[in-house]
Amino acid sequence: MIQLVHLNRVVGALLFLCLLAPLPAQKATKSLDAVWRRDPFTKNEASALKAAGYVSYAPFAWAAGKDTTDVEALLGSTVRVLWVETRHFKIGTSLPTWKVPGDRKTRKKIRRELTRLKARLPSVNPRSKKLTPWLRLHLTAQRLEELYADFEKRLGVTDKDFVAGKTGPEFMGNGPYLGVPSKFLVLLMTRKDPYSRYIQSLRGKSYDYPMRHYLIANQQFFFGTAVETNTKTLVHDTAMHCHVVWNVTQNLVSAFKSYSFDAPLWLREGLAHWYSRNIDEKWTNIGQDKEDEADKKKYTSWAPKVRARLKWDYYKPAREVMRWTKYGNLKFADHMMIWSRVDFLMNRDKTSFGKFMALIKARFHPNDRAPTTDEIFAQQDLALQQALGLDADGFDREWKQYVMDRYPKK
Repeated sequence: MIQLVHLNRVVGALLFLCLLAPLPAQKATKSLDAVWRRDPFTKNEASALKAAGYVSYAPFAWAAGKDTTDVEALLGSTVRVLWVETRHFKIGTSLPTWKVPGDRKTRKKIRRELTRLKARLPSVNPRSKKLTPWLRLHLTAQRLEELYADFEKRLGVTDKDFVAGKTGPEFMGNGPYLGVPSKFLVLLMTRKDPYSRYIQSLRGKSYDYPMRHYLIANQQFFFGTAVETNTKTLVHDTAMHCHVVWNVTQNLVSAFKSYSFDAPLWLREGLAHWYSRNIDEKWTNIGQDKEDEADKKKYTSWAPKVRARLKWDYYKPAREVMRWTKYGNLKFADHMMIWSRVDFLMNRDKTSFGKFMALIKARFHPNDRAPTTDEIFAQQDLALQQALGLDADGFDREWKQYVMDRYPKK
């Protein structure tokens, strides 16, 4: 099944291809000693990189036998990409300088993030009024590693749990990165044309919208996007932050305990919304028809809307929601409801979510053969019963009580 993710259009299931088309055999024209490659915060010094928690700057291996130099050659001589390899990610960004706006909410968010960044990069100014390309690279790295750490914490696991070779109930995947052997790739571009050229190298066809992609040859997850794919939204740094987290969350879910099947639609979409909306409720990552677009703008605060619907039992039951398979069939209200269901799972207690996810992503077949849809749904029902002690109707009752007790009326 193919899945393309786009901020402003209806999409299907995750994009999974077997082979990565080779990049053109040409040398990068940009010198590795160019001034713009010199990080003003670490001076590219090994000790400073280590203190920041980084593995290296470019060049480093990227994917399918190619490195960052090969990718730069494909993108073109006018594109300046800054690269960093962290503990769990390989990241490339060509995002431009962004002026921090005057609104209090955004300013406070950025200041908090820069304060955390300063602990690892002492020369960072938390009150900076501009996010330079290097600051945006550092913030992207911090945001992704914070997402990864929180995801592991909520699963109740650490990096040490992902030891390849375990079998049976102890199986945790085929590698150290949530169960896959390769780090997660993230490429954030400004211009649409060079971004499309890179996507063409992945697919053999040019696409100009954000994309998640699974490279089966080395079991590696990629997410890429460009500001010009949605200039009305992605020019804003917080919108880009939400957009990246929304997509990378879904890659983390797929990677957990190795990838041989998709987690149920409601769960992976609900989790993506939950993590994204914890950053900022304004920047919602769904694209539907005109009516839903109007709802998205009107209802930035979802909790009161969900509460009002549940008060009058105006919602789709879990026994239906947990069987959804087509993203394009989801309406705006459906997105609100699955976000809320995940919110309930995350706050029910400290272990429910982790147990539920572990059981849902349990290995079906020793050779990682993809299970049938019926097998996935049956395992989901079992996970709900074993992790939460609930059936579908019980899930609805507890979720509704949680919403009525916790969510504001308006």
